Amino acid sequence: MIEEIVTPLVNVVLRAMGWIFFEVLVQFIIAWPGKILCRLFGKNVDIDSGSALVVGIIFWIGFFAVVYTMLRQ
Repeated sequence: MIEEIVTPLVNVVLRAMGWIFFEVLVQFIIAWPGKILCRLFGKNVDIDSGSALVVGIIFWIGFFAVVYTMLRQ
């Protein structure tokens, strides 16, 4: 009886927390550097498009490659 009420409620709460975590991860950690770089190198670039996300991913790949190279030496 109580499981029929609590289980969907817990499911909704956990799903909302996962969505918030994903949004924070994508918007602030990945897309934020891409938006800054797009703004620096192109004045007519729509920073809310997918290009900022792609540039952000490329930025983090390059960042980790540089860190890895520096730590290997």
